[in-house]
Amino acid sequence: MLFLPSIIGQRARGHAWLAFVSLLYFTQGVMLATLPGQSVRGLLEAIISLALFAGCMGYARFRSRQLRQ
Repeated sequence: MLFLPSIIGQRARGHAWLAFVSLLYFTQGVMLATLPGQSVRGLLEAIISLALFAGCMGYARFRSRQLRQ
């Protein structure tokens, strides 16, 4: 909910910050995947957060180049 205004407003900086925060969830997912009985949940969290990171960074890069032109 913290990044929702940036996403709705299509601001590149907000997307970049969301990407950096998603790396924290990626780290948590990897650590959770090492626990017995939590490997599926951890891998799922790591994959989803990695997809969020890639999408946000891709959009931030695209949007910043678009605004530069």
